[in-house]
Amino acid sequence: MYKITGIILAGGQSSRMGTNKALLNINGEKNIQRLTQELKKVTEKIMIITNEFPTYEFLNLEMAGDVFPGKGPLGGIHSGLLHSSSEWNIFVACDLPFFNHQIVNSFIELGKGSTVDAIVPSINGRQHPLFAMYRSSILPAVEECLSQDRLRIKDLLNRISVYEVTERDLIKIGFSEKEINEAFFNMNYPEDYTWVMEKVSSTKDEN
Repeated sequence: MYKITGIILAGGQSSRMGTNKALLNINGEKNIQRLTQELKKVTEKIMIITNEFPTYEFLNLEMAGDVFPGKGPLGGIHSGLLHSSSEWNIFVACDLPFFNHQIVNSFIELGKGSTVDAIVPSINGRQHPLFAMYRSSILPAVEECLSQDRLRIKDLLNRISVYEVTERDLIKIGFSEKEINEAFFNMNYPEDYTWVMEKVSSTKDEN
């Protein structure tokens, strides 16, 4: 049994970006490679949820497709939980350029001995259910939502017990506001990617 499984959701259409966000090059690496390297620091196993297996074969990781295709991120969560052999799972969207494994460590500590079903961050009033931890035991609740075509992850969260982590919790642990905002930054549009590249370039120059 794996203690924690890292699950990367790579099934989005990337329509707003115009290209596959997981494969965007950042500092000489594809973004999904950066994610896997960070996840390896806190998980025993990593899985890619995708319906395009050939695209991600280069990662040499386990892959699983949607059992319920066309159901969005909730379908991806279902597939990840279905194929997981661990109690806890950290789900991560493939468009997080500054994913921080140390924040996951804080989730893990909060989850130890807890009876909640999920640990979901809410940063500056916005929930991030695709950078969150879920117990495998919520699989029936996910399937119930899918069967009713209630595809908003918020519908799922309303059916299970959730521990909400705020920016205040993370600041108390020792993270700066800058670190928190960057860790939860999603690349959705070309200008987001441009900003990320400029930031990475300026960081390299400083070093």
